[in-house]
Amino acid sequence: MPSPIQAWVNRTARLMPSANILQTPGFSTDESISGYEYRVRHCLVIAALAASLAVLPSAQATRAPRIVTLRNDGARLTLRKGMQVQLRLTERYRWHAPRVRGRAVRLVPIRYFRDPGYLAWTVTARSRGSAVVRASGYGLRTRECGSHRCAARVFRVTFVVR
Repeated sequence: MPSPIQAWVNRTARLMPSANILQTPGFSTDESISGYEYRVRHCLVIAALAASLAVLPSAQATRAPRIVTLRNDGARLTLRKGMQVQLRLTERYRWHAPRVRGRAVRLVPIRYFRDPGYLAWTVTARSRGSAVVRASGYGLRTRECGSHRCAARVFRVTFVVR
């Protein structure tokens, strides 16, 4: 059974045949490396892993656009405390009022005198944390359905407030 280091060397050699890690000065795959060298290499691997994991959460949450629509369905959006964005849902679907899970944001419906063709809410970032906004609806008057209900749709977006 090969050691973890030997297994890693073998996988790396298959992925990058031009970069032969065995020719690196001071690198050896046998178990005769000193305890100090092993600890240094072990610490380097852990540091590289920690650095990559530290970058991962910030890469997943993107900055929220001014207007959040169905295009942002399933997204994880970042807001600063006190920031406001607008949530717009098209009237091609009959939406139930969106529900908020979490205390980080507050939803306030926007009422228009003249119908703009969408339903809108103001999303205000209240406190640090995260909140999930979810709305469900169904399609109306599409070619496939005629005048009946069909084409169920669930909209979900996560707001992260910093």
